[in-house]
Amino acid sequence: MPELRQLTEPELEELHKARKVLERRLTWRSANEAATISQAVGTLHVIEPGLLSFRVQSVMSLTLKIVLPARPKRLNFLYKVRATDQIIRMYHSDPGHDDLEGRIDGSHKHRFPDRWIKRGYPVDDIPSAINRAIPAFFEEENVDGSAGFEPFSAETRMEDYE
Repeated sequence: MPELRQLTEPELEELHKARKVLERRLTWRSANEAATISQAVGTLHVIEPGLLSFRVQSVMSLTLKIVLPARPKRLNFLYKVRATDQIIRMYHSDPGHDDLEGRIDGSHKHRFPDRWIKRGYPVDDIPSAINRAIPAFFEEENVDGSAGFEPFSAETRMEDYE
């Protein structure tokens, strides 16, 4: 049985580079009463865990979040180790913000060398169109997304889910 502990920065980077698979198809749910935030949540597994240099709990949670009607819309995608709540990568499409290393303008990602510190870096290879951004994020993060995702639309966001 893999041990349960906080992962080190090199181990988090190893998970980042590892090939991962999406467990099942993602569907959108309203994340607040006003239906201005929609999210899809799933589970990621390392395809070949035996290739990792460590034996710890490595099941990951994936969260795709869309904030509407923000102008411009904001996409927040992240995945993290479920057992330790350590974020591996986070993508933001928002206009930018201050980071420990200075101002980050435009779309960017964060890596988290430890639980409380995030390091941002700009990205320009994830399209702003929601339904193209998700596969681009999967490709960049080595995620086999063949399980698929429900295409996002205003009707999807406005439906009343149980």
